[in-house]
Amino acid sequence: MKCPICSKPIADSKGGRPRKYCSQACRSKAMRRRRAEAAERTGDGGTKGNGTALSPTDFDDMMHGPIPTYEETLRMCVRRLTNAMESDTTSARDLAPISRSLLQAAKELEAIRDGPSPDAPISERIDDTFDLNSL
Repeated sequence: MKCPICSKPIADSKGGRPRKYCSQACRSKAMRRRRAEAAERTGDGGTKGNGTALSPTDFDDMMHGPIPTYEETLRMCVRRLTNAMESDTTSARDLAPISRSLLQAAKELEAIRDGPSPDAPISERIDDTFDLNSL
């Protein structure tokens, strides 16, 4: 059998699945080619992620707009993680860490929603387990 990249003969493997390439260098070259072909087909230029680019206006808003609250940031994370979970391009090995992150963000949002109002006096918002005298 010959290597599809350099046409050198491939040494027989001593068990398991037969080798497809003669060396790691050819295997890496094949991977780069596949990625370039996939990027050409999809038109995303080989970028990672969901392939959507920020418009100049969105970028300017992100950099110079108002700073989102912690709750707004968590909601944005939940939306992005949910989109990643539902995407066909998300690999199976990424689902577990995405799920853990999504659950953590959802728990924090729930804690914010169930906690005291941000308009409440500071004495009601301080955690009772914190001892000011210990400082």
